[in-house]
Amino acid sequence: MKNIPFAKGILVLAISSLLFFSGFGLSTFLLKNQVLETQNLQEDIKTDILGLEVEQDLLLQNPCKLSSLNRLSSSLADMESKISLLDTKSSPEIVEDIRKLHIILQIKHWQLVQTSVDECNSPYVPVFYFFSDEVCGDCEIQGLVLSSIKQKYPNVMIYNFNTDLDFSIINTMEQLYDVKGPVETPVIVIGSLTSVGLKDSATLLSLISQENRNFNRTVA
Repeated sequence: MKNIPFAKGILVLAISSLLFFSGFGLSTFLLKNQVLETQNLQEDIKTDILGLEVEQDLLLQNPCKLSSLNRLSSSLADMESKISLLDTKSSPEIVEDIRKLHIILQIKHWQLVQTSVDECNSPYVPVFYFFSDEVCGDCEIQGLVLSSIKQKYPNVMIYNFNTDLDFSIINTMEQLYDVKGPVETPVIVIGSLTSVGLKDSATLLSLISQENRNFNRTVA
């Protein structure tokens, strides 16, 4: 009878140890999976970047291939969503480097679009959106307004420039369009027109129409 409490103690200890090591093993397994998922996402984004870069170089041979420009614009937007997801999983340094590559691709796409407008009379309207995640309270709302415009009017080519980034291309764009970053209020440049402050979709569509009245024309 005296051995019963001792046996119970051994059983309790065994069960506790089993639960501890099971939990430890599960945590390690989940952590490894998370790391692997993050690495896969990083590689996926890098592959997308390389692919888009090659596609844009190919389109330089024929900037009047309008449907391809629209498809590339959608791919850039999809990549931006992936980068935002990566932002919650990876180190800030890695995410910042990828964001810079994305900005380079945006600039190259804009150059293609502008060539298409000048040489092919395409209905596109480039829109530069300067924002800040850190000091601009209205920028998130303005981003949603621009996204809704893009969904309805695919020919409106929106290029997002985060003025929080310390990047020479961002600095050059700021100098070209007289923008002082980090911006405390949304700044939108449409052709020769600059809009400062939060604007609704009707106001922005009016500015876009002034730049190109055919912006809502269907692209074949």
